Amino acid sequence: SGGMSIEADLKKLFHQFAQNGEEELSHEDFSRLVDSLGGRWTELQKKELIECIDIDVSGGISFNELSAVGKLIQIAKTKQDTKGLKIRKNESVYLDSKDVSTSEVQLRKLIKKSHCNSNGNLDLGQIMKWIDLTALSVAWKHAGGNSVTLRLDDIHISEPASEGDVVCLKGKVCRVYGNKMEIIVNVTCESRGFQGFPLKKPSLLVSCHNVFVALDFDLPNIADKNPVFEISPRLIPGLTLNTSEEKIEKKLAIQRQNQRRAMYKLSKSAAKSLKEAARKDQGKKGENLGASLTITTTEVVLPQHANPYQTCFGGQQMAWMIDIALICARQLLSPRKESKCSGLSILKVLAIEEVNFRKPVFLGQMVHIEATPTIAYVLQNGTHTTEIMVTLSSIDRWTGEQKNCASTFLTITAEGNQSFVHTPKTCVQKLYAEQAKERRSLRLSQRAEKLGALLS
Repeated sequence: SGGMSIEADLKKLFHQFAQNGEEELSHEDFSRLVDSLGGRWTELQKKELIECIDIDVSGGISFNELSAVGKLIQIAKTKQDTKGLKIRKNESVYLDSKDVSTSEVQLRKLIKKSHCNSNGNLDLGQIMKWIDLTALSVAWKHAGGNSVTLRLDDIHISEPASEGDVVCLKGKVCRVYGNKMEIIVNVTCESRGFQGFPLKKPSLLVSCHNVFVALDFDLPNIADKNPVFEISPRLIPGLTLNTSEEKIEKKLAIQRQNQRRAMYKLSKSAAKSLKEAARKDQGKKGENLGASLTITTTEVVLPQHANPYQTCFGGQQMAWMIDIALICARQLLSPRKESKCSGLSILKVLAIEEVNFRKPVFLGQMVHIEATPTIAYVLQNGTHTTEIMVTLSSIDRWTGEQKNCASTFLTITAEGNQSFVHTPKTCVQKLYAEQAKERRSLRLSQRAEKLGALLS
């Protein structure tokens, strides 16, 4: 009953401070809400509390985000002791800080034949599983408890690795804000070379930035018709930066968070435009708009896909999404006019952008995965490239209802005698192409900002 009372109080407060019936509280609205509770929170504490609550990094606080952290609000409301929470000189709401080195993790993996794709190279889906495992280990060490994947971004693939090579994964925390941690994972390859001796220095394969959120939750009974996944926030230790490199990495992490907010605003405005474009396409049913280019597949979450929380690993979801994206990209291939040779091109994932995990996928559930091409273009170096949008939804076993759980955009290149051909015909396809151009332009400007920050 106490939980229901808190929920009702929060709903009343939310509607009281949400201006003009908005679905989200602005940071200013939330600050006024906290002040109304009578807690003696400093501006720094309120800022860190906002960062903790703003799980989707949208720049606003939804009611679901607010209700999920009712415990933190209750601290301000009742002015009770924060159970070991230590206030530092700068009045931070974090626990005692830890050095970056205390939570560093390093994994080494020998590439076997089962880890390779049809081209004989290490499968990217397998790399993503190892990256997720490495980042999860780092998050557990720093947070000292349950942590789940919230987001992956800024994933760039440099070189392939082959059977017999050794892959080294190194992960560390670069920033802590609220109950979230940004974790860098760098993957390098040690080539076996001639007669088992390495011929060159370890080369960088993949770099990835993972955002994990520390939560306490009660596991649901997956046999229930409506399993309830109860979550609550958990404050975690802060981060002590001892070297100039660690300070630069934190600066870049803050920059990436601002970039995520810019991307979120772009996707939010795009969602409204898509509804209008879909209505226009419905009015053109009699016209020849061509076959749909969307590819779908269905998977089942088995025990080997799930973590100790009975939810599907983020790395496993990424592996499924990469596979369907490559299948989708293959249907766009067409022989180049200038090429006199025949044969299939080799498809490679160049980058993975904006991987968002919105809801958990439970053990035993089915997932529906869709891949749709958005645009095809040629890079300045002549590489033929396409962008594939992938969404992953869980399927309710009793009602058939689908819930959007994860999404991402993959940039794929074709190496060989074929190029990608994609001519948008429907209103939705044309809108996808326009949005892809906007995203690419934003990403290029963001990389220029990152380069400027590194040089400064």
